[in-house]
Amino acid sequence: MITRRRTVAFRTGVGLCAGAILIVAFVQLVDMGAVYARLSNLSVGFALLCSVPFLGAYVVRALRWRLLLRPDEVSVPTAVAVYQVATFLNWLLPVRGGELAKSLLLRRSNGIPVSRSLATVTMDKAMDLVPAVALIAVLPFAGLQLSGSLWALLLSALAVVVLGSLVLVLAAWRRDLALSVLTRPMAKMLPSVARERVEPFIVQFVDTLRALVRQPRLLSVAAVYTAVAVALDALFCLLAFRAVGVSVSLPVVLYGYTFFNLAFILPTLPGQVGSNELIGLLIFAGLFGVDSAGVGAMFLFSHPWNAVLMTVSALVCLGVMGLSLRSTLSLAADSDEVRKEPHEDPDHRTGGCPMRRGGEHVPWVVLPTFNEAENLERIVAAIAAVLEHEAPGFRLLVVDDDSPDGTGKIADRLAAANAAVEVLHRSEREGLGRAYVAGFRHALARGAGYVMEMDADGSHDPRDLARLLRPVRDGCADLALGSRYVNGGQIAAWSIARRATSRGGCWYARKVLGIDVRDLTGGFKCFAAEVLQGIDLANLRSSGYAFQVELTYRAACAGFRVQEVPISFHDREYGASKMSWRIGLEAALVVPQLRRDARSRERGRAVERRLTIQQS
Repeated sequence: MITRRRTVAFRTGVGLCAGAILIVAFVQLVDMGAVYARLSNLSVGFALLCSVPFLGAYVVRALRWRLLLRPDEVSVPTAVAVYQVATFLNWLLPVRGGELAKSLLLRRSNGIPVSRSLATVTMDKAMDLVPAVALIAVLPFAGLQLSGSLWALLLSALAVVVLGSLVLVLAAWRRDLALSVLTRPMAKMLPSVARERVEPFIVQFVDTLRALVRQPRLLSVAAVYTAVAVALDALFCLLAFRAVGVSVSLPVVLYGYTFFNLAFILPTLPGQVGSNELIGLLIFAGLFGVDSAGVGAMFLFSHPWNAVLMTVSALVCLGVMGLSLRSTLSLAADSDEVRKEPHEDPDHRTGGCPMRRGGEHVPWVVLPTFNEAENLERIVAAIAAVLEHEAPGFRLLVVDDDSPDGTGKIADRLAAANAAVEVLHRSEREGLGRAYVAGFRHALARGAGYVMEMDADGSHDPRDLARLLRPVRDGCADLALGSRYVNGGQIAAWSIARRATSRGGCWYARKVLGIDVRDLTGGFKCFAAEVLQGIDLANLRSSGYAFQVELTYRAACAGFRVQEVPISFHDREYGASKMSWRIGLEAALVVPQLRRDARSRERGRAVERRLTIQQS
């Protein structure tokens, strides 16, 4: 890791030096006095206005990528935030780390494996090459005369598009042949261990491409998004030229800026220092005959202005996603993050998405109830409708604490009608936590591979069960937690006071426990069986709603990977809430005790390690 960071730092330094040389060359090619005169008369209105299509073009491209990700559901804010951060990283770094960062960030926010999303990233970038092909097709009608060097650039882009199209056609026509073409070079270049780690990744990559190619309607809509993005790019360029007092025809703007963007498909200098100005000058002044001072003024103004827009928007997006710039830069520079994904290492609990081994991994849903007669039948039917499709063979366990309203009898009737439903009757009312523990033990004793928990009052949407199960089943997480407070999560019909109380409780628990989970009090979760087997259910301290905090905290302390998945939380429509001031007080008192317990366990392990060393 340190060596890789030094390499990136070295490349950045070299890139900045090269950028300085390009800036010197740019200064020699333009009349800086005329450039300064145009910048002195900069139109602030046009300068501010051009920022709208500049950012809008990236939003449209993010929507296109979101479309390509289907059937994986990604919210619009998440797609836009991830895309903007990745674009910023591509602009900032001397490597194209942003493309990989898209998939890694998406895995973090939505649990989608890198091997599945990276193919959509590739397709998304390929869509940006399509305009060049379209412009070549209509070039005879545009009335423009292009030089030999520009033709070379266009034909290079066309060659890339043709090559990519051949790969897509091959993948759609002969999957085995496409896999052979892509994996054969690795067989000669990579050792067997590395090859075993990469081959499953390529299989998923090709399968995703095949799925995309077989959806012509989806690709047609993506092409429309591309056309809108190109139009916004051209509008930005037109307004930027107007800001420095230069009038440029629409065909020149459309062709020139499209070709300008083509030059940045490959890795560029950090911050595009020097290359932005020089390439813009060569294309617009050298190839299209636009006044060189006007071109120089436009790029000297727009480059730092765009840098401000990209930086501010990226930092805002990082803040919304709960990430820091430093961690994201490390993510973009660390290619090992994607190499880990197909490789299963049972002792490594912090990264990658290994598929879990052994058994059928039957998922169980544990549904504790107390006086939920008005909700139970509806929620059981909704759960079954989702999991019959997503996880055939699932089991649903209703844990009823002797509800006086007849909930237990309704549960027995549902179990008699559906073989997937079981009922666990408890005569003692010991609280929510004890009901869950009883359900967990019941499920584990019957071979559960995954155990999901949710409320029976309708506040948790059963459709989100599939999104919670997926990252755990794919090996991207050990505990998937439905979160109201990450990007894409939401709460419906809560008062400001209730929102403040809930957020305040989560903030309090997060700060006291020192754990980076935003919705610690949430009760909509999916556990890998080994998590519940490894956190000592018999010695859980809490029994009320603090139980949810303790479960997540113990899983994190044990080294299991916790991933928050955005959910929509709805208030109950029927029945009465079980929340009371006593439960809230218990949670406030238990949280500091959990921190002390964790420290005590750590001290105990330290003593055991010292004794082991002394005995040896």
